[in-house]
Amino acid sequence: MIPVPIPAWNARGLIPPKDPLQPTGNARSPYRVRLPELVLRFGQTPERRAVLDGFLRYRAELQGAGFVQASNG
Repeated sequence: MIPVPIPAWNARGLIPPKDPLQPTGNARSPYRVRLPELVLRFGQTPERRAVLDGFLRYRAELQGAGFVQASNG
């Protein structure tokens, strides 16, 4: 996986699509990022850290159940 930097929010408060020329195309997401980058980028408030904590616990539960790799589609 080659990580892609997470862009800044756009004027509407959303993360823009990867291909701004085709914002509703199949290549609009996901941004491939490493987990530490995701945590650093979005873990700025206690509320967001709580959401990230739940996400990490969810991932740990999936891994504990034997799911170790996601499908690409």
